[in-house]
This record gives sequence, structure tokens and C-alpha cells, in this order.
Amino acid sequence: MKKLLFTLLFIFCTISFGQDKKVGLASDNEDIYGTWQSWDGSSILYMNYGVENTFLRQSQSPDGLEIASGKFVLEEKYIYVQKENEEYRLLFYLKGMQLIVMKPDSAKGPGQAWLFNKVSNYGL
Repeated sequence: MKKLLFTLLFIFCTISFGQDKKVGLASDNEDIYGTWQSWDGSSILYMNYGVENTFLRQSQSPDGLEIASGKFVLEEKYIYVQKENEEYRLLFYLKGMQLIVMKPDSAKGPGQAWLFNKVSNYGL
């Protein structure tokens, strides 16, 4: 009986402590500010630190250069985005030099994941 109890306790502890955080900041030392490039090179994202955190994203699309800008706030596992005419939350995960951002489904089309690699600690 002791052996069974010990085995169950061991399994529970292994499962409980072995889980990694899969959304938001991987640790308190993560730095979202700087210049990020998408894995395919089609987008550049500038995350700027200031009194108000701002961003600028430049993306190549079939229709030409698309530019998005606005303010952002980190809210646990979300980036709260405020553009001139819209506001929304994006689920994200940041660990070291990699940033994953989930764009949700919308009227404009299905959701998608963006993978960015940090290229500089400096924004604009």
C-alpha cells in the first residue's frame, strides 16, 4: 500500500511540476521591446517602450506594403492592441528571441499564428 501511495504521489508531483508555461511571458526576464522579423521575412515588427508602448508592423502582401501601428499593453497572456479605429487582444508567447502571436478568427478571415525572431533590442 505504501508503495502504491508513493507511486501515485510521485506521478502527481511529476505532472504538476513538469508543466511549462505555454502562453504569455516564459519568465520575468523576457523583453518584448525591440525589432522583430517574421520567420519568412515578410514582416518587420517594432515594439517601442515609452510612456505609452507603441508598435509599428510593416508587412509585404500581394496588395503591396501593409502598415499597422498603434499602442499596446501586456495583459498576462495577451497583448492588448489599440489602433486608431479598433481594439483587440492577441494571445502570445515570448521566450528568449522568439515571439509567437496568435491572430484570432475574424470577419476578414481565419486566425493564424505569426512567428517572429528578435533582430535587435532597439525599436524605432
